[in-house]
Amino acid sequence: MVQIFVAYRNGESITAYQAIKLKNYKEISTAFDQAELFDHPDPQIALPVFPKSNKNGTAYFSHYSETPPELRKRNGQMQMNRDMSLTHKLYAQVFSRVRTLKIAAYQHNTSKGQEITLHIRNAKIEAPVREPKTGIYYFIDVLLELEATSPYHWFYQWNGRLALEIKVTHPIDREKRDSLNQLGFQIFEIGFKQSTIKKIEEYNKQKLSEEDFNRLIEVFRQPFKEGRFVRSGRMLGEAHFLDDFEEQYHMIFGYEAQKEELEKQMVKLTFEQKKLQDKIKSDTDNLEQELSDKRQAFNSEFIQREIAVQKLENSALTLVNGANQKKSEIEKTYSDKENELKRYDEILRKSSSLEKIADNQKYRLEEKDKIIASLEARKWYHLIFNNRNK
Repeated sequence: MVQIFVAYRNGESITAYQAIKLKNYKEISTAFDQAELFDHPDPQIALPVFPKSNKNGTAYFSHYSETPPELRKRNGQMQMNRDMSLTHKLYAQVFSRVRTLKIAAYQHNTSKGQEITLHIRNAKIEAPVREPKTGIYYFIDVLLELEATSPYHWFYQWNGRLALEIKVTHPIDREKRDSLNQLGFQIFEIGFKQSTIKKIEEYNKQKLSEEDFNRLIEVFRQPFKEGRFVRSGRMLGEAHFLDDFEEQYHMIFGYEAQKEELEKQMVKLTFEQKKLQDKIKSDTDNLEQELSDKRQAFNSEFIQREIAVQKLENSALTLVNGANQKKSEIEKTYSDKENELKRYDEILRKSSSLEKIADNQKYRLEEKDKIIASLEARKWYHLIFNNRNK
């Protein structure tokens, strides 16, 4: 028995978890004769299914036992290639719930991915696409209806949509790829490391309720919501242009090519401008450095000369002070000599006065001596005379 995770209600996809919730709320009937859920979007081949869950809580759709076995076998064979791994189911939900997605797109002949930003209007899981010539239905894991892309020409090159194929258990087959390309669908195949797949599939070994499943979706969606994760993958084939998109593509592509060329020229001009500014700055810095060096040398020489002049002034001042001191000493010596001379003059004057006094004294003494001598002579005369008279 083939188990599927996505069924169709009124032509729109619905997951088994969503269907179980609607059944529990009695918003849908799961009775065979009132079935609202089908395994295929084409009413001519669609068979009714009902949601259920296993002992671990994993939800899936199953065919009714009332459906003839040959029809169940027929549709089961059509569903064989639909991946039921938890990794596939989980990332189908993740990519259907983001509104901005950054991808690194690798072509089959390139080793470098081109980064493209997708602005998503709507997303459909297990979107059915019918090939009109054969009537075969192909199911796109997640069909993104784009609002815009950056660069913008991808929007028109992809006819305003992008088919995400999630590669877990097997890659997309050539027939599906070529048919979708011919119908105007660009395919972007996203693969995963085995370590990532193993880590996610471990959750299948434990009870996985709808709440657990939604919590895992939010955990793995968070990096995309924050815009910090770029998902790499391969572009498969090339979508055939639909009406009106090819003309718009060439116009936008030409505009973006011109814009890119102008941006390159702007980058070049900016680089040349910066180079010129750097040269001007370098020359200015060198000139300023040269002027600074000269100014510093001049200031240094000026300071040295000031020091020399100061030394000369100090030496001159020392000489002047010495001369003044010498002059003072000489003047003092002259004054002392002058005073000494004055004293000598005074002494001479006093000496002259004393000489005069001495002369006067001497004269007076001589006069006295004369008088005394005269008196002595008279005395002797009287004595002699008196003696004679006796």
